[in-house]
Amino acid sequence: MSRLAVVVVLAALAAAVLLAGTPSTPAAPDAAVATPKVNSPILVTDAASGLTAISNVGAREVRVLYLRGPSIVLVREVFLPAGTAVTGLVPAGDGRGLIVEAGESRYALDLRTFQVAALPQPMHDLAALRRHASGR
Repeated sequence: MSRLAVVVVLAALAAAVLLAGTPSTPAAPDAAVATPKVNSPILVTDAASGLTAISNVGAREVRVLYLRGPSIVLVREVFLPAGTAVTGLVPAGDGRGLIVEAGESRYALDLRTFQVAALPQPMHDLAALRRHASGR
């Protein structure tokens, strides 16, 4: 089995173990914004670094795991500001960061320092963020 396949299998196992039965506190519903089903798991993996980010839609936290071979280590649990709820995770492209979507807001999560910073309004264009992250 290739290394990438092993990492994906371990990430799926970690998601099942860490997210099973994890209660989430959803943010107040917003009728104007269609959101995915609360408690749907979200998983983003960077095979090169071995870091995986896991969260649930509607949760306030993002768990960062280190996956290598048979090992799964919880590196850090990062919380978004009060009143926000995760709706998506997008890798920053360089393996050192992550964009956390929270409804209409976006947050940058630095995977080296685990600091969370709100992105300015012009950076909310997710397509532009993805183009910028991929260097196009």
